[in-house]
Amino acid sequence: MQPKTIKDFVKKRGVTDIVSEDLKGPKNKELIKSSIINSKNKGKTTIWIDVHGLPNYVCLAGAVPGTDSVYGKEDTCNGFRYNEFVDILLQRGNLEEVNLIIESCFSYNFADQLIDDLESKKSESYPTIVTVSNKGKYGVISLFLDSLDNLNLKDNEHLLGKHIYKAEEFNFGEKYKLLLRQDLVVFFSKEKIEKPLEISQNYLNHECTSEECIGGVCPVTT
Repeated sequence: MQPKTIKDFVKKRGVTDIVSEDLKGPKNKELIKSSIINSKNKGKTTIWIDVHGLPNYVCLAGAVPGTDSVYGKEDTCNGFRYNEFVDILLQRGNLEEVNLIIESCFSYNFADQLIDDLESKKSESYPTIVTVSNKGKYGVISLFLDSLDNLNLKDNEHLLGKHIYKAEEFNFGEKYKLLLRQDLVVFFSKEKIEKPLEISQNYLNHECTSEECIGGVCPVTT
C-alpha cells in the first residue's frame, strides 16, 4: 500500500540497498517473486509486506475483509497464498537471514500457516516474522509504521527488536481511539534452524481470565 513511506522510513535507518521499483499491485507479482528469490546472494534481508490480508493470503488487490462486496473473497485477492509464499522463500533459501514484516489483517494466521508449511517441507532454517495483527484479528492501515515513527528514532539508528515492542504502546493512543487496534506478534527462532516460538503482547480484550492476565498483558487466544 505504501511503498514510498516504508522506503523513506527504511532509508532513515541507514539501509541503502533497497529495491528501486515500487513493488505494488498484481501486475508486479512476478517482480515481487523474483526480487525475493534474487535476494539470496545479498545476506540479511527484510521483506516488508503492507497489504490487505486474509487468513490464507497476503493480497495485491482487493480482499478487504468485513465488507459486503466482492472484496474479502480469496478470488479477488490476486496475491500470495501462504504455501505459494513458502515456495518462494524456499527458493531464496538461507531463511535465517530473512526478517519478514507482515502488515495486514489476519497476519498472525498467515504467518502461523507459513511456519507450519516450512516445517512440513523440511526447511533448513526459518525467518524471523513480525505480524502486526494477532490471531484472528483485523489490522489498521499505517498504524504499525505510525507507531514506529512515534519512537523518534535518530537518523541511521537501526530498528531493533526492542523498538518493535516499544512501539506497541502507541497502538492505543488518542489518535486511534475510534479505530480497531492491534497487537503485534513476533515469531523468533533463536538458532534459526528450529521452528520459531511465538512471542506475543496482548493488550486487547481477548476474553482471558484475570488469572491468565499479568499486568494487563494476556496470552494470545487459541
